Amino acid sequence: AGPLDESAFREAVRQSVARHPLLQAVVRRRPFRRPVWEATSQQPQVSFEQADSSLHEDETEALRPAELPPLDISAEPGLRLHVSVGAARSTLCCQVHHCCTDGPGMHRFLGDVLAIYGQMTAFDDPPELLPLDPELLRQRDQWPPAAKQAIRSLGYWKEFARAARGYFFRDPTPVAAADDAAGIPAVGSHSCFLDRESVRSLRRFVQQRRLTINDVLASELLRCLQQWQEKRGGTDRQLLRLIIPVDLRSGDRGAMPAANCLHIAFFGFRIRDLRDCDDLAAATNAKVRSLFETFGTTHFDVGLRLAQLVPGLLEWRAPRGTRHGTALLSSLGDPTRYYAARFPRRDGRCVAGSLVLERVAVR
Repeated sequence: AGPLDESAFREAVRQSVARHPLLQAVVRRRPFRRPVWEATSQQPQVSFEQADSSLHEDETEALRPAELPPLDISAEPGLRLHVSVGAARSTLCCQVHHCCTDGPGMHRFLGDVLAIYGQMTAFDDPPELLPLDPELLRQRDQWPPAAKQAIRSLGYWKEFARAARGYFFRDPTPVAAADDAAGIPAVGSHSCFLDRESVRSLRRFVQQRRLTINDVLASELLRCLQQWQEKRGGTDRQLLRLIIPVDLRSGDRGAMPAANCLHIAFFGFRIRDLRDCDDLAAATNAKVRSLFETFGTTHFDVGLRLAQLVPGLLEWRAPRGTRHGTALLSSLGDPTRYYAARFPRRDGRCVAGSLVLERVAVR
């Protein structure tokens, strides 16, 4: 909310991109060698348009342009910014290639943009920008020390083999189409925002049950998927598999610029098991806890590295890419915790000069 200074915003983007090298780089292929990131002088595209005053602020059309052509990171940086400018409120839509950064990294970049913009437009009490260390980008694909130690054990590889059989030979069920699918996209997404009181209530509940908030969210999503499938002819043997991103940013990587620094974990239930489960949150907690205790969160990454050693294996699996899971659950919490900046607050919201951050959505 607030009036937007276009020239200050463009300069804030330029300075922020300089702090995040992968957002100003392209991928170069090399004969008989792995592709590499190459720095360029290209700036990400930034476009501005006047907001449609007829749209309500909560309408999704106001959150993204009608058409977003795909990003070609061999020809341009993997980031585009589209700003819809209104008299009292503006909306920023970011299109980013997942090879460049994940969600937490994108929030870190957005925090920089807001902080630098705030420093240029604030009359007093400007945001404070914190330092980042580009050298940490070299560690973005490294496993934590405990995981490196576990991978040397026989027990890890037995569990890996079991998980690989389940991954390759038990395809997850896609979400059934709606009864009236007109106008509904084939791949949908939904962002849910919890107010402070809802979060407090959830925390009290999970503390009493010795669960986590993510256990409750995952179990509710699974139950919702089960009911949706059953109403549309789902069978007992259908496998509902969730994809869970796992952030690798530990304390020693806290100053890392925007990057893809995630592992992907999978777990699921067959519909018949969901129907018979009286305490799904506890069952979900047990599965997730087992994933972390056995370092199952590294299985997908290890599998990709091994698959690169077998000619044609990745190409064989790639066409099945839309069937890694039934749904993906990502719980970011408060996105401002990823900001490498300190902001003054107004009613709990970040103040960046002439702007106040109202909401962040992932589409």
